[in-house]
Amino acid sequence: MYEVRPSVLQEINSILERSYFTSASFTVSNNPNKYPFLVIEFNPQTTYKFEVSPSDNDEGFSTNESPGEHISSGESFERINFDLVIYAVENWIGRIRDDFDSRKKITNVSDEFIEKLRDNIFSNNSTGEYSESEIKGLKTKLNKLSEIVEKQAEQLEASEYQIKQFKKEIENIKNDLEVMPKGVWNKVAGNKLLKSISGFLKTSEGRSLISEGIKKLLE
Repeated sequence: MYEVRPSVLQEINSILERSYFTSASFTVSNNPNKYPFLVIEFNPQTTYKFEVSPSDNDEGFSTNESPGEHISSGESFERINFDLVIYAVENWIGRIRDDFDSRKKITNVSDEFIEKLRDNIFSNNSTGEYSESEIKGLKTKLNKLSEIVEKQAEQLEASEYQIKQFKKEIENIKNDLEVMPKGVWNKVAGNKLLKSISGFLKTSEGRSLISEGIKKLLE
């Protein structure tokens, strides 16, 4: 039987309250006769859980934490005492925050105009090989895109290295047209393009300038 003392539960609740999400975002359950006997659940996304069970060797405790340190779906850890379990709760909350921060960064880069660009140049439903005329047309579009982004990047005072890397990636994308089937090229080239442009989109000014340039391409 593992009934957690009220003062310990209050300590855990205080950690949750001090967190970015506040204690209202979590549910703490202590079921002394069940394993896990302590469960902390993140209410907005219930796949995020912190579960505590007695260790298999009856020494210390075993925690199952999602997200884990490396695996999003969860990892198990051995804690030699309950103080370390409490300490791990704070680290677990930090990983939840990190996950949402990472998603936000990706969303900021993948703005609507980027998605439109991908739809305009890369048709994900294509199959087979590109014909010579299709390759020529795509290279023309990519050359125009390169000119637009390079011009706007200069206004942002992007480094010569950034611009050089962007131009190099565009050349790689064009060369891939000769060797990759449509479906493969569409996915690979789209991802490469997004990565090559992302360096110019770290500020609102950058996103605005690049957006305007790309809109011209799509007109």
